[in-house]
Amino acid sequence: MRSDLLSLRPFHITKTVSGNYQRQQQRNMSHKFFISHYNKDKTIAELFSNALKRITLEQISPWFSSDTTGGSGLKPGDIWFNQILTKITQSKAIVSLLTPNSIDRPWVYFESGIGQALPDCEVIPVCIGVKRDSILPPLG
Repeated sequence: MRSDLLSLRPFHITKTVSGNYQRQQQRNMSHKFFISHYNKDKTIAELFSNALKRITLEQISPWFSSDTTGGSGLKPGDIWFNQILTKITQSKAIVSLLTPNSIDRPWVYFESGIGQALPDCEVIPVCIGVKRDSILPPLG
């Protein structure tokens, strides 16, 4: 059996001009998620990003600034502030990773605040090793 037929990615069947049917992968169906995190929590962000892609069968496309795999993340020469704003405004959700390292970091709150102000963007706080009642607005 062909390996492309075993793919779990979404697809649709189309009829060609000759009357044959062919399977086509659906593109651009994924939702973009911005993962807000503190740089010291890069490993957590990587694990979370990979898990999110796998459990959603790549229907969610996460992005985080310190990602060095697959051409994602900030690159040398990027105008980082503009890049982060662009990624946030293109996202369906901001996932804020809240850890003992990040709980007091202003950028996590700043990025989440931008997401909160966007009409079509959800902010999802994820607490790892911190109590929910210790989190300040807009995440608490």
